[in-house]
Amino acid sequence: MTNRAVRICAALACFAALVAWQFALNPNLFVNPGTNLLIDPWIYTGFFLGLPAQAHLFPGTYYASRLSWLVPGFLAHLLFAPLAANYVLHIGCFGLLLLATYQLVRRGVNAGAALLVTMVMAWNPIILSALSWDYVDGAGMMFLVMTLACLEAAVGHDRVRWPWALGSGSLVICLITTNLF
Repeated sequence: MTNRAVRICAALACFAALVAWQFALNPNLFVNPGTNLLIDPWIYTGFFLGLPAQAHLFPGTYYASRLSWLVPGFLAHLLFAPLAANYVLHIGCFGLLLLATYQLVRRGVNAGAALLVTMVMAWNPIILSALSWDYVDGAGMMFLVMTLACLEAAVGHDRVRWPWALGSGSLVICLITTNLF
């Protein structure tokens, strides 16, 4: 195993341990808070549970058009029980955000700085809060950082640029359709 592969495996193990640690500290971290007075995340929960029916009930609304967030949530709820689907969706978004952050900073600075920045992002209460409910702000953060990581990879690769450029274009479309602001 090469030195690079060992570093990548160590970073992935660190991220997995981080998510497990946060889940052990707060098992309800990735579940909509029951005391929240806002209705918005619950609208998206309804779409996750029944996208075709909800799209028929709310045609032409802005929240029904956020398909880059609604479709993954709907698919997760098709494949898993509701609570498990919620964890798969939110922990998956959290993991993708952390991996994209690590990749972006690693390529721009170095692996040590990337690990430090990723840890700071992973424990930031604002980011954890955004990724913990069904509202679109956490998905928007994930799409933004993934777009930047793909753009950086497209610029940095001498041989294979077009897949990264295509990925960044797709992700920026997902970002715009999830939350324009």
